[in-house]
Amino acid sequence: MTDKEIRQQIERATAEVQTWPSWKRNILVHSSQPTNSTARTPVDNRQSSSSQSEPQSPASEGQ
Repeated sequence: MTDKEIRQQIERATAEVQTWPSWKRNILVHSSQPTNSTARTPVDNRQSSSSQSEPQSPASEGQ
């Protein structure tokens, strides 16, 4: 799509949303917001020693 086509689609979508009742527009606004105000700390599992050991399958545990 060209920039012009994208802008036309945005204008069409905006016009469509403006015809919605306010409760429906509020749902759209609130559902696009994050549920937590702060992001969680990233976890790097590549450094942990437990990720290097392979888990045993249930079938091999009884043998």
